[in-house]
Amino acid sequence: VIPQAAADEIAAACRAFRADVQSLGKATGRDGVLIPGLLADLRGTMTPSAAEYLHYGATSQDAIDTGLILRLAPLLGGFSDRLRDIETGLGDLRAAWGDRPLMAVTRMRDALPFRVSDRVTVWLAGVARARTALDELRDTGLAVQLGGPVGTLDKLLGERGALVRARLAERLGLCDPQTSWHVERGRIAALATACAAVTQALGKIGLDMGMMAQDGVAAVVLEGGGSSSMPHKVNPVDAELLVALARSNATLQGGMGQAMLHECERSGAAWTLEWLLLPQMVHATGAALTASARLTRAIRQLGSNGPASGAQSTPGRAGGDR
Repeated sequence: VIPQAAADEIAAACRAFRADVQSLGKATGRDGVLIPGLLADLRGTMTPSAAEYLHYGATSQDAIDTGLILRLAPLLGGFSDRLRDIETGLGDLRAAWGDRPLMAVTRMRDALPFRVSDRVTVWLAGVARARTALDELRDTGLAVQLGGPVGTLDKLLGERGALVRARLAERLGLCDPQTSWHVERGRIAALATACAAVTQALGKIGLDMGMMAQDGVAAVVLEGGGSSSMPHKVNPVDAELLVALARSNATLQGGMGQAMLHECERSGAAWTLEWLLLPQMVHATGAALTASARLTRAIRQLGSNGPASGAQSTPGRAGGDR
């Protein structure tokens, strides 16, 4: 599509380029997006004949969205690996404590006696489902964005535009979406949903752990946080953190629904809202994975000391878990 000599010079200029961050910051404040200032600085390092082909056929959103996906790809893989580790940890807990009795609780009241394994199995199912959603998103949802100024690849001349996009996707290790998704933000919404699913699954564990750690229940023994005024207390800090992160992501997910609404062929407002919300959701997901791993390591006992069969004969008492 562009002359080989121009392509070679652009590639060399990009390899040697060192950004002036202060200058880019000022340009971004003026333009509302990084790319115009970046291009101006880059063009200053090459001949005019090459500079006219820099960013040829593309637009700022192509660079920003593709850059976002490139950063997310390894992150989602790391999240999935950490979820697998948490599944292993929960499986170990189930093997160690699963036969101990608990009192099942419905609507904040004692229900029927069952076992530690029954509750942990539910936790495991939620974590596994969240991991599956992440894996599916990583395998099929991480797509290159290349659409040009209005999403039609108009400067890349018909079929050649589709070939360029496919080749770009291949070079970057991303999916070829077959079309532009610059204002159809279902992929980003799916990412937000996957993050919320992870924190919801881990938040469920935190909420149950906090309930089980209550005085008068004592169905879990934790190493935990201390109190400034009550040295006898062990506070379930990580359990509380998991609940807070799950609720935060659930709240932000609603905002991401608003960020999906892009008018016509580009929305500065919706795009900016996405930038405000999505990083918080991703950070919260990483924090929840860290807290969950720490919480499972802090467990010293689950359930009561009696056999599970005894729980069946003493409804309302076994394990004291209400």
